[in-house]
Amino acid sequence: NATIQEVPFGQWEPWLLSTDSPVFSFKPDIILILLTEREFLSRPFEAFIELESRIVKVVSTLQRLSNAKVVCSILSNSVEDLDQFSVSTEIKKQVIDNIINRTSNIAKWLSLSSFLCSVGYNDRADRYWVYSKIPFHPDLTGKLALFLGEHLSGLCRSNIKLVITDLDGTLWGGVLGEDGKAGIELDSMGSGFGYLRLQRYLLDLKKRGVLLAICSKNERKDIENVFKSRREMILSINDFVAVETSWEPKSKSVRKILEKLNLSSKQVMFLDDSPFEREEVCRVWPDLIVPSLENDPSLYVENVIMCGSGYVCPTTKEDMKRAQYIQDDEKRRQLKVRISDMGTFIESLGLVVENYQMDNSHLDRAEQLVSRTNQFNLNCKRYSRSNISDLMIHKENYAYIFKATDKFGEYGFIGLLLAIPTAIDEYEIDIFCLSCRAIGRRIERYMIEHLTSWLKQRDITKLKAIYVPCPKNSLIPDVMKSLGFNIAKESPDNSRIYELVF
Repeated sequence: NATIQEVPFGQWEPWLLSTDSPVFSFKPDIILILLTEREFLSRPFEAFIELESRIVKVVSTLQRLSNAKVVCSILSNSVEDLDQFSVSTEIKKQVIDNIINRTSNIAKWLSLSSFLCSVGYNDRADRYWVYSKIPFHPDLTGKLALFLGEHLSGLCRSNIKLVITDLDGTLWGGVLGEDGKAGIELDSMGSGFGYLRLQRYLLDLKKRGVLLAICSKNERKDIENVFKSRREMILSINDFVAVETSWEPKSKSVRKILEKLNLSSKQVMFLDDSPFEREEVCRVWPDLIVPSLENDPSLYVENVIMCGSGYVCPTTKEDMKRAQYIQDDEKRRQLKVRISDMGTFIESLGLVVENYQMDNSHLDRAEQLVSRTNQFNLNCKRYSRSNISDLMIHKENYAYIFKATDKFGEYGFIGLLLAIPTAIDEYEIDIFCLSCRAIGRRIERYMIEHLTSWLKQRDITKLKAIYVPCPKNSLIPDVMKSLGFNIAKESPDNSRIYELVF
Protein backbone atom coordinates (compact mmCIF):
# COMPACT_ATOMS: atom_id res chain seq x y z
CA ASN A 1 0.00 0.00 0.00
CA ALA A 2 1.16 3.53 -0.80
CA THR A 3 0.75 6.63 1.32
CA ILE A 4 0.00 9.55 -0.96
CA GLN A 5 0.27 13.30 -0.47
CA GLU A 6 -1.56 15.32 -3.09
CA VAL A 7 -0.50 18.85 -4.01
CA PRO A 8 -3.43 21.29 -4.36
CA PHE A 9 -4.53 21.94 -7.94
CA GLY A 10 -2.27 24.39 -9.78
CA GLN A 11 0.15 24.69 -6.85
CA TRP A 12 2.87 22.31 -8.07
CA GLU A 13 5.53 25.03 -8.43
CA PRO A 14 5.31 26.71 -5.00
CA TRP A 15 4.96 23.34 -3.28
CA LEU A 16 7.99 21.86 -5.01
CA LEU A 17 10.21 24.94 -4.88
CA SER A 18 9.82 25.89 -1.22
CA THR A 19 12.08 24.26 1.38
CA ASP A 20 9.24 24.67 3.91
CA SER A 21 6.84 22.69 1.74
CA PRO A 22 5.04 19.70 3.33
CA VAL A 23 6.38 17.65 0.41
CA PHE A 24 9.85 17.57 1.95
CA SER A 25 8.72 16.76 5.48
CA PHE A 26 6.61 13.97 3.96
CA LYS A 27 9.83 12.44 2.56
CA PRO A 28 8.30 10.63 -0.44
CA ASP A 29 10.00 7.81 -2.34
CA ILE A 30 8.53 9.04 -5.63
CA ILE A 31 7.39 12.49 -6.74
CA LEU A 32 5.03 12.38 -9.73
CA ILE A 33 4.63 15.62 -11.68
CA LEU A 34 1.69 15.05 -14.02
CA LEU A 35 0.94 18.12 -16.11
CA THR A 36 -1.45 18.80 -18.95
CA GLU A 37 -1.10 21.17 -21.88
CA ARG A 38 -4.73 22.26 -21.45
CA GLU A 39 -3.95 25.36 -19.35
CA PHE A 40 -1.71 26.69 -22.15
CA LEU A 41 -4.18 26.26 -25.04
CA SER A 42 -5.99 29.53 -24.27
CA ARG A 43 -2.79 31.52 -23.70
CA PRO A 44 -0.09 32.95 -26.06
CA PHE A 45 2.61 30.66 -27.47
CA GLU A 46 5.16 32.18 -25.09
CA ALA A 47 3.41 30.60 -22.10
CA PHE A 48 4.26 27.11 -23.32
CA ILE A 49 7.82 28.13 -24.16
CA GLU A 50 8.22 29.45 -20.60
CA LEU A 51 7.14 26.03 -19.29
CA GLU A 52 10.58 24.67 -20.22
CA SER A 53 12.48 26.83 -17.74
CA ARG A 54 9.80 26.33 -15.07
CA ILE A 55 9.97 22.53 -15.17
CA VAL A 56 13.77 22.47 -15.35
CA LYS A 57 13.93 24.72 -12.28
CA VAL A 58 11.54 22.48 -10.31
CA VAL A 59 13.28 19.23 -11.23
CA SER A 60 16.72 20.67 -10.42
CA THR A 61 15.41 21.85 -7.03
CA LEU A 62 13.99 18.42 -6.25
CA GLN A 63 17.32 16.81 -7.04
CA ARG A 64 18.96 19.09 -4.48
CA LEU A 65 16.33 18.92 -1.72
CA SER A 66 14.91 15.39 -1.96
CA ASN A 67 16.09 11.80 -2.30
CA ALA A 68 12.86 10.89 -4.09
CA LYS A 69 12.79 9.55 -7.62
CA VAL A 70 11.19 12.21 -9.81
CA VAL A 71 8.78 11.06 -12.51
CA CYS A 72 7.34 13.58 -14.98
CA SER A 73 4.76 13.49 -17.73
CA ILE A 74 2.95 16.07 -19.82
CA LEU A 75 -0.49 14.93 -20.92
CA SER A 76 -0.47 16.08 -24.53
CA ASN A 77 -3.88 15.30 -25.98
CA SER A 78 -5.43 18.36 -27.61
CA VAL A 79 -7.54 18.28 -30.75
CA GLU A 80 -5.05 20.71 -32.33
CA ASP A 81 -2.76 17.71 -32.77
CA LEU A 82 -5.09 16.48 -35.53
CA ASP A 83 -3.97 19.48 -37.62
CA GLN A 84 -0.70 18.18 -39.04
CA PHE A 85 0.42 21.71 -39.97
CA SER A 86 -0.34 23.39 -36.64
CA VAL A 87 2.37 25.83 -35.54
CA SER A 88 1.38 25.40 -31.89
CA THR A 89 1.80 21.63 -32.18
CA GLU A 90 5.34 22.06 -33.55
CA ILE A 91 6.21 24.49 -30.75
CA LYS A 92 4.80 22.08 -28.18
CA LYS A 93 6.83 19.15 -29.55
CA GLN A 94 10.03 21.20 -29.49
CA VAL A 95 9.44 22.45 -25.95
CA ILE A 96 8.68 18.96 -24.62
CA ASP A 97 11.77 17.53 -26.36
CA ASN A 98 13.91 20.30 -24.85
CA ILE A 99 12.54 19.65 -21.35
CA ILE A 100 13.23 15.93 -21.58
CA ASN A 101 16.75 16.46 -22.94
CA ARG A 102 17.61 18.91 -20.16
CA THR A 103 16.24 16.80 -17.29
CA SER A 104 16.55 13.16 -18.41
CA ASN A 105 19.62 12.60 -16.22
CA ILE A 106 17.75 13.58 -13.04
CA ALA A 107 14.13 12.62 -13.78
CA LYS A 108 12.28 9.75 -15.43
CA TRP A 109 9.91 10.79 -18.19
CA LEU A 110 6.79 8.70 -18.59
CA SER A 111 5.04 8.66 -21.96
CA LEU A 112 1.24 8.49 -21.83
CA SER A 113 0.86 8.05 -25.59
CA SER A 114 -0.25 4.41 -25.35
CA PHE A 115 -2.83 5.33 -22.72
CA LEU A 116 -4.14 8.22 -24.81
CA CYS A 117 -4.40 6.03 -27.90
CA SER A 118 -6.47 3.53 -25.94
CA VAL A 119 -9.02 6.11 -24.75
CA GLY A 120 -9.58 8.03 -28.00
CA TYR A 121 -10.41 11.71 -28.57
CA ASN A 122 -14.08 11.43 -27.62
CA ASP A 123 -13.10 10.64 -24.05
CA ARG A 124 -10.66 13.55 -23.99
CA ALA A 125 -13.31 16.17 -24.67
CA ASP A 126 -12.33 19.76 -23.86
CA ARG A 127 -15.59 20.38 -22.01
CA TYR A 128 -14.35 18.30 -19.08
CA TRP A 129 -11.40 20.66 -18.71
CA VAL A 130 -13.62 23.77 -18.85
CA TYR A 131 -16.04 22.54 -16.18
CA SER A 132 -13.88 20.42 -13.86
CA LYS A 133 -10.22 20.84 -14.89
CA ILE A 134 -10.03 17.14 -15.86
CA PRO A 135 -8.52 16.61 -19.34
CA PHE A 136 -10.69 13.54 -20.10
CA HIS A 137 -13.92 11.84 -19.09
CA PRO A 138 -14.05 11.36 -15.27
CA ASP A 139 -14.57 7.61 -15.75
CA LEU A 140 -11.03 7.39 -17.14
CA THR A 141 -9.43 8.64 -13.93
CA GLY A 142 -9.34 5.11 -12.50
CA LYS A 143 -7.82 3.71 -15.69
CA LEU A 144 -5.09 6.36 -15.63
CA ALA A 145 -4.43 5.59 -11.96
CA LEU A 146 -3.94 1.90 -12.77
CA PHE A 147 -1.69 2.77 -15.71
CA LEU A 148 0.45 5.08 -13.58
CA GLY A 149 0.47 2.63 -10.66
CA GLU A 150 1.90 -0.18 -12.76
CA HIS A 151 4.70 2.01 -14.07
CA LEU A 152 5.51 3.69 -10.77
CA SER A 153 5.61 0.39 -8.90
CA GLY A 154 8.31 -0.67 -11.34
CA LEU A 155 10.52 2.08 -9.91
CA CYS A 156 10.06 0.72 -6.38
CA ARG A 157 10.85 -2.91 -7.06
CA SER A 158 13.77 -4.69 -8.60
CA ASN A 159 13.58 -5.37 -12.32
CA ILE A 160 13.08 -8.88 -13.61
CA LYS A 161 16.52 -10.43 -14.03
CA LEU A 162 15.60 -13.56 -15.97
CA VAL A 163 12.80 -14.99 -18.11
CA ILE A 164 12.70 -18.80 -18.37
CA THR A 165 10.50 -19.79 -21.28
CA ASP A 166 8.99 -22.91 -22.75
CA LEU A 167 9.06 -23.42 -26.54
CA ASP A 168 6.16 -25.59 -27.77
CA GLY A 169 2.98 -23.53 -27.71
CA THR A 170 4.87 -20.56 -26.25
CA LEU A 171 7.54 -19.35 -28.70
CA TRP A 172 6.06 -21.26 -31.62
CA GLY A 173 2.81 -23.04 -32.39
CA GLY A 174 2.52 -26.82 -32.28
CA VAL A 175 4.76 -29.52 -30.82
CA LEU A 176 8.24 -29.85 -32.30
CA GLY A 177 8.50 -33.57 -31.54
CA GLU A 178 5.28 -34.30 -33.42
CA ASP A 179 5.11 -31.62 -36.12
CA GLY A 180 8.82 -31.38 -36.95
CA LYS A 181 10.74 -28.19 -37.59
CA ALA A 182 8.86 -27.53 -40.82
CA GLY A 183 5.44 -28.06 -39.23
CA ILE A 184 5.57 -25.68 -36.27
CA GLU A 185 3.55 -22.47 -36.64
CA LEU A 186 5.60 -19.33 -37.36
CA ASP A 187 3.49 -17.58 -39.98
CA SER A 188 3.68 -13.87 -39.08
CA MET A 189 0.48 -13.12 -41.02
CA GLY A 190 -1.44 -16.06 -39.62
CA SER A 191 -1.39 -18.47 -36.68
CA GLY A 192 2.23 -17.68 -35.84
CA PHE A 193 1.59 -13.99 -35.16
CA GLY A 194 1.22 -14.26 -31.36
CA TYR A 195 4.30 -16.46 -30.93
CA LEU A 196 6.51 -14.16 -32.98
CA ARG A 197 5.13 -11.16 -31.13
CA LEU A 198 6.18 -12.75 -27.83
CA GLN A 199 9.63 -13.48 -29.27
CA ARG A 200 9.96 -9.84 -30.28
CA TYR A 201 8.94 -8.69 -26.79
CA LEU A 202 11.43 -11.04 -25.14
CA LEU A 203 14.15 -9.65 -27.41
CA ASP A 204 13.09 -6.18 -26.27
CA LEU A 205 13.51 -7.29 -22.64
CA LYS A 206 16.93 -8.72 -23.46
CA LYS A 207 18.00 -5.36 -24.87
CA ARG A 208 17.03 -3.86 -21.50
CA GLY A 209 19.26 -6.29 -19.64
CA VAL A 210 16.89 -9.18 -18.89
CA LEU A 211 18.46 -12.63 -19.28
CA LEU A 212 16.63 -15.29 -21.31
CA ALA A 213 16.72 -19.06 -20.76
CA ILE A 214 14.96 -22.07 -22.31
CA CYS A 215 13.23 -24.83 -20.37
CA SER A 216 11.86 -27.40 -22.80
CA LYS A 217 10.90 -31.06 -23.12
CA ASN A 218 12.56 -31.46 -26.52
CA GLU A 219 15.86 -32.77 -27.84
CA ARG A 220 18.55 -30.08 -27.82
CA LYS A 221 19.65 -30.78 -31.40
CA ASP A 222 16.05 -30.45 -32.63
CA ILE A 223 15.72 -27.08 -30.90
CA GLU A 224 18.95 -25.83 -32.42
CA ASN A 225 17.78 -26.94 -35.88
CA VAL A 226 14.66 -24.77 -35.53
CA PHE A 227 16.71 -21.70 -34.64
CA LYS A 228 19.09 -22.38 -37.53
CA SER A 229 16.63 -23.30 -40.27
CA ARG A 230 13.43 -21.34 -39.59
CA ARG A 231 14.18 -17.84 -40.82
CA GLU A 232 10.95 -16.53 -39.31
CA MET A 233 12.43 -16.89 -35.81
CA ILE A 234 13.10 -13.49 -34.24
CA LEU A 235 15.16 -14.86 -31.37
CA SER A 236 18.39 -16.74 -31.97
CA ILE A 237 19.80 -19.53 -29.82
CA ASN A 238 22.59 -17.12 -28.83
CA ASP A 239 20.04 -14.84 -27.16
CA PHE A 240 19.67 -17.44 -24.39
CA VAL A 241 22.21 -17.73 -21.58
CA ALA A 242 21.00 -21.21 -20.60
CA VAL A 243 19.16 -24.06 -22.36
CA GLU A 244 17.79 -26.93 -20.28
CA THR A 245 16.19 -29.83 -22.14
CA SER A 246 14.80 -32.71 -20.09
CA TRP A 247 11.71 -34.87 -19.63
CA GLU A 248 11.95 -34.44 -15.87
CA PRO A 249 9.56 -32.04 -14.06
CA LYS A 250 10.28 -28.52 -15.22
CA SER A 251 10.88 -27.39 -11.64
CA LYS A 252 14.14 -29.40 -11.77
CA SER A 253 15.21 -27.68 -14.99
CA VAL A 254 14.44 -24.32 -13.36
CA ARG A 255 16.74 -25.29 -10.47
CA LYS A 256 19.59 -26.11 -12.86
CA ILE A 257 19.18 -22.78 -14.66
CA LEU A 258 19.17 -20.77 -11.43
CA GLU A 259 22.23 -22.62 -10.13
CA LYS A 260 24.12 -22.09 -13.37
CA LEU A 261 23.39 -18.36 -13.36
CA ASN A 262 23.83 -18.00 -9.58
CA LEU A 263 20.40 -16.39 -9.19
CA SER A 264 17.66 -16.73 -6.60
CA SER A 265 14.08 -17.36 -7.72
CA LYS A 266 13.09 -13.76 -6.98
CA GLN A 267 12.80 -11.40 -9.96
CA VAL A 268 12.56 -14.43 -12.28
CA MET A 269 9.64 -15.03 -14.66
CA PHE A 270 8.52 -18.42 -15.98
CA LEU A 271 6.51 -18.66 -19.22
CA ASP A 272 4.64 -21.77 -20.31
CA ASP A 273 1.36 -22.23 -22.15
CA SER A 274 0.53 -25.36 -20.12
CA PRO A 275 -1.45 -24.79 -16.89
CA PHE A 276 -0.09 -28.13 -15.61
CA GLU A 277 3.56 -27.08 -16.09
CA ARG A 278 2.90 -23.66 -14.53
CA GLU A 279 1.28 -25.21 -11.47
CA GLU A 280 4.06 -27.77 -11.02
CA VAL A 281 6.75 -25.08 -11.17
CA CYS A 282 4.80 -22.75 -8.86
CA ARG A 283 4.52 -25.44 -6.18
CA VAL A 284 8.30 -25.82 -6.02
CA TRP A 285 9.21 -22.18 -6.72
CA PRO A 286 6.51 -19.97 -5.17
CA ASP A 287 8.63 -16.81 -5.60
CA LEU A 288 8.67 -17.12 -9.40
CA ILE A 289 6.54 -14.72 -11.42
CA VAL A 290 4.28 -16.93 -13.53
CA PRO A 291 1.76 -15.14 -15.80
CA SER A 292 -1.31 -17.07 -16.91
CA LEU A 293 -1.00 -17.27 -20.68
CA GLU A 294 -4.35 -17.16 -22.50
CA ASN A 295 -5.47 -19.79 -25.01
CA ASP A 296 -5.10 -17.05 -27.65
CA PRO A 297 -1.33 -16.56 -28.33
CA SER A 298 -2.00 -13.04 -29.67
CA LEU A 299 -2.62 -12.06 -26.02
CA TYR A 300 0.63 -13.50 -24.64
CA VAL A 301 2.49 -10.17 -24.60
CA GLU A 302 -0.45 -8.46 -22.91
CA ASN A 303 -0.52 -11.26 -20.30
CA VAL A 304 3.15 -10.74 -19.54
CA ILE A 305 2.89 -6.96 -19.28
CA MET A 306 -0.36 -6.86 -17.33
CA CYS A 307 0.80 -9.34 -14.70
CA GLY A 308 2.45 -6.28 -13.18
CA SER A 309 6.01 -7.46 -13.61
CA GLY A 310 6.56 -6.91 -17.29
CA TYR A 311 7.53 -3.29 -16.80
CA VAL A 312 11.32 -3.21 -16.90
CA CYS A 313 12.60 0.25 -16.10
CA PRO A 314 15.48 1.92 -17.94
CA THR A 315 18.78 0.28 -17.13
CA THR A 316 22.51 0.98 -17.17
CA LYS A 317 24.98 -0.14 -19.83
CA GLU A 318 26.05 -2.92 -17.46
CA ASP A 319 22.47 -4.24 -17.32
CA MET A 320 22.14 -4.26 -21.09
CA LYS A 321 25.38 -6.23 -21.44
CA ARG A 322 24.53 -8.74 -18.70
CA ALA A 323 24.02 -11.64 -21.12
CA GLN A 324 27.44 -11.01 -22.67
CA TYR A 325 29.04 -10.81 -19.22
CA ILE A 326 27.62 -14.22 -18.30
CA GLN A 327 28.91 -15.76 -21.52
CA ASP A 328 32.36 -14.24 -20.85
CA ASP A 329 32.29 -15.54 -17.26
CA GLU A 330 31.65 -19.05 -18.56
CA LYS A 331 34.86 -18.80 -20.61
CA ARG A 332 36.73 -17.67 -17.49
CA ARG A 333 35.28 -20.57 -15.55
CA GLN A 334 36.47 -23.05 -18.16
CA LEU A 335 39.96 -21.51 -18.02
CA LYS A 336 39.98 -21.75 -14.22
CA VAL A 337 39.21 -25.47 -14.43
CA ARG A 338 42.37 -25.93 -16.50
CA ILE A 339 44.57 -23.68 -14.28
CA SER A 340 44.41 -24.67 -10.62
CA ASP A 341 46.84 -22.04 -9.28
CA MET A 342 44.93 -18.79 -8.57
CA GLY A 343 47.91 -16.51 -9.23
CA THR A 344 48.61 -18.12 -12.58
CA PHE A 345 44.92 -17.95 -13.47
CA ILE A 346 44.65 -14.22 -12.72
CA GLU A 347 47.86 -13.49 -14.62
CA SER A 348 46.61 -15.45 -17.64
CA LEU A 349 43.45 -13.29 -17.79
CA GLY A 350 45.47 -10.20 -18.74
CA LEU A 351 43.30 -8.12 -16.44
CA VAL A 352 43.32 -4.33 -16.87
CA VAL A 353 41.64 -2.09 -14.27
CA GLU A 354 40.74 1.54 -15.00
CA ASN A 355 39.75 4.25 -12.52
CA TYR A 356 37.37 7.13 -13.22
CA GLN A 357 36.77 10.15 -11.04
CA MET A 358 33.02 10.16 -10.68
CA ASP A 359 30.71 12.54 -12.52
CA ASN A 360 26.97 12.57 -13.26
CA SER A 361 27.33 9.94 -16.00
CA HIS A 362 28.34 7.37 -13.35
CA LEU A 363 25.53 7.99 -10.84
CA ASP A 364 23.07 5.36 -12.06
CA ARG A 365 25.66 2.58 -12.00
CA ALA A 366 27.07 3.78 -8.66
CA GLU A 367 23.59 3.63 -7.13
CA GLN A 368 23.19 0.08 -8.43
CA LEU A 369 26.50 -1.02 -6.94
CA VAL A 370 25.65 0.47 -3.53
CA SER A 371 22.11 -0.94 -3.44
CA ARG A 372 22.74 -4.39 -4.94
CA THR A 373 26.20 -5.43 -3.71
CA ASN A 374 26.08 -7.63 -0.61
CA GLN A 375 29.08 -9.98 -0.48
CA PHE A 376 31.86 -7.45 -1.01
CA ASN A 377 30.40 -4.45 0.78
CA LEU A 378 32.24 -2.86 3.70
CA ASN A 379 29.20 -1.60 5.59
CA CYS A 380 26.14 -2.24 3.38
CA LYS A 381 25.15 1.42 3.34
CA ARG A 382 22.36 1.96 0.82
CA TYR A 383 22.81 5.41 -0.66
CA SER A 384 20.45 7.02 -3.14
CA ARG A 385 21.59 8.64 -6.34
CA SER A 386 21.41 12.08 -4.74
CA ASN A 387 23.35 10.90 -1.65
CA ILE A 388 26.18 9.75 -3.88
CA SER A 389 26.00 12.97 -5.87
CA ASP A 390 26.36 15.01 -2.68
CA LEU A 391 29.53 13.10 -1.77
CA MET A 392 30.89 13.30 -5.29
CA ILE A 393 30.65 17.07 -5.77
CA HIS A 394 32.90 17.96 -2.82
CA LYS A 395 36.45 18.27 -4.15
CA GLU A 396 38.05 17.15 -0.88
CA ASN A 397 36.24 13.79 -1.08
CA TYR A 398 37.68 10.81 -2.90
CA ALA A 399 35.02 9.44 -5.28
CA TYR A 400 36.10 6.92 -7.91
CA ILE A 401 34.41 4.15 -9.85
CA PHE A 402 36.38 1.27 -11.36
CA LYS A 403 36.11 -0.65 -14.62
CA ALA A 404 37.83 -3.90 -15.60
CA THR A 405 38.60 -5.73 -18.84
CA ASP A 406 40.44 -8.97 -19.61
CA LYS A 407 41.12 -11.11 -22.67
CA PHE A 408 37.58 -12.50 -22.62
CA GLY A 409 35.81 -9.15 -22.54
CA GLU A 410 34.58 -6.28 -20.37
CA TYR A 411 33.36 -6.55 -16.79
CA GLY A 412 31.88 -3.04 -16.97
CA PHE A 413 31.95 -0.74 -13.94
CA ILE A 414 32.32 -3.18 -11.05
CA GLY A 415 33.84 -1.26 -8.12
CA LEU A 416 33.01 1.86 -6.12
CA LEU A 417 35.23 3.54 -3.53
CA LEU A 418 34.31 6.73 -1.65
CA ALA A 419 36.36 8.27 1.17
CA ILE A 420 35.90 11.47 3.19
CA PRO A 421 38.23 13.51 5.43
CA THR A 422 37.75 13.05 9.18
CA ALA A 423 40.89 14.80 10.46
CA ILE A 424 43.80 16.86 9.17
CA ASP A 425 45.81 13.72 8.35
CA GLU A 426 43.05 11.10 8.15
CA TYR A 427 40.38 9.90 5.73
CA GLU A 428 37.62 7.35 6.31
CA ILE A 429 36.26 4.95 3.70
CA ASP A 430 32.55 5.59 3.36
CA ILE A 431 31.73 3.14 0.56
CA PHE A 432 33.85 0.19 -0.56
CA CYS A 433 32.02 -2.33 -2.72
CA LEU A 434 32.87 -4.68 -5.56
CA SER A 435 30.53 -6.66 -7.81
CA CYS A 436 30.48 -10.38 -7.06
CA ARG A 437 31.51 -11.00 -10.70
CA ALA A 438 34.87 -9.40 -9.94
CA ILE A 439 35.65 -11.00 -6.56
CA GLY A 440 38.87 -13.00 -6.51
CA ARG A 441 40.61 -10.95 -9.22
CA ARG A 442 42.67 -8.75 -6.82
CA ILE A 443 40.79 -5.70 -8.07
CA GLU A 444 40.17 -4.61 -4.48
CA ARG A 445 43.94 -4.28 -3.99
CA TYR A 446 44.19 -1.99 -7.01
CA MET A 447 41.33 0.14 -5.64
CA ILE A 448 42.97 0.63 -2.22
CA GLU A 449 46.39 1.30 -3.78
CA HIS A 450 44.82 3.98 -5.98
CA LEU A 451 43.19 5.58 -2.92
CA THR A 452 46.38 5.56 -0.83
CA SER A 453 48.35 7.04 -3.74
CA TRP A 454 45.74 9.80 -4.03
CA LEU A 455 45.98 10.46 -0.27
CA LYS A 456 49.80 10.56 -0.27
CA GLN A 457 49.68 13.32 -2.87
CA ARG A 458 47.69 15.33 -0.30
CA ASP A 459 50.00 14.50 2.63
CA ILE A 460 47.42 12.24 4.25
CA THR A 461 49.00 9.35 6.16
CA LYS A 462 46.13 7.47 7.79
CA LEU A 463 43.07 5.68 6.41
CA LYS A 464 40.20 4.39 8.55
CA ALA A 465 37.42 1.96 7.61
CA ILE A 466 34.42 0.78 9.65
CA TYR A 467 33.23 -2.75 8.93
CA VAL A 468 29.58 -3.43 9.73
CA PRO A 469 28.57 -7.13 9.58
CA CYS A 470 25.66 -7.84 7.24
CA PRO A 471 24.05 -11.20 6.33
CA LYS A 472 26.34 -11.80 3.33
CA ASN A 473 29.53 -9.72 3.77
CA SER A 474 31.49 -12.07 6.04
CA LEU A 475 34.44 -12.12 3.61
CA ILE A 476 35.32 -8.48 4.38
CA PRO A 477 37.50 -9.10 7.51
CA ASP A 478 39.80 -11.43 5.55
CA VAL A 479 39.98 -8.92 2.71
CA MET A 480 40.87 -6.05 5.03
CA LYS A 481 43.62 -8.13 6.64
CA SER A 482 45.07 -9.04 3.23
CA LEU A 483 45.10 -5.34 2.29
CA GLY A 484 47.23 -4.47 5.33
CA PHE A 485 44.56 -2.95 7.58
CA ASN A 486 44.88 -3.44 11.35
CA ILE A 487 41.98 -3.75 13.76
CA ALA A 488 41.87 -0.63 15.97
CA LYS A 489 38.66 -1.54 17.77
CA GLU A 490 36.20 -4.44 17.79
CA SER A 491 32.65 -4.38 19.16
CA PRO A 492 30.53 -7.22 20.58
CA ASP A 493 28.38 -7.19 17.43
CA ASN A 494 31.57 -8.02 15.43
CA SER A 495 31.74 -4.59 13.82
CA ARG A 496 35.32 -3.35 13.55
CA ILE A 497 37.27 -0.17 13.07
CA TYR A 498 40.24 -0.73 10.77
CA GLU A 499 43.26 1.51 10.33
CA LEU A 500 45.93 1.68 7.65
CA VAL A 501 48.98 3.89 8.20
CA PHE A 502 51.25 4.59 5.23
